[in-house]
Amino acid sequence: MDDFEGWNVQEFWEDLKMDSKPANDHEGIAIVGKSNWQDWITPLMKPFTSAEIKFFKSKEKEHTKIWIRA
Repeated sequence: MDDFEGWNVQEFWEDLKMDSKPANDHEGIAIVGKSNWQDWITPLMKPFTSAEIKFFKSKEKEHTKIWIRA
C-alpha cells in the first residue's frame, strides 16, 4: 500500500467486490503499509473473506514473509 492515499465510496465498493472473490481462496492475507489507518481498516475486510487477515508495518517485511509461509 505504498503511496496509497485513499479512494472514494464507489472505488471502495468496487475494490471490495473484486477483492472478496479471490480472498476466499487464501488462508491468510497480509496487508503491508505505513499508516495507522491501514492497520485499523484491516479488520473491516474480515466479512469479505474466510482468510486470516493481518496488518504489518512496511519495516516488518521479513516478519510478514514468515507469517505468510506459516
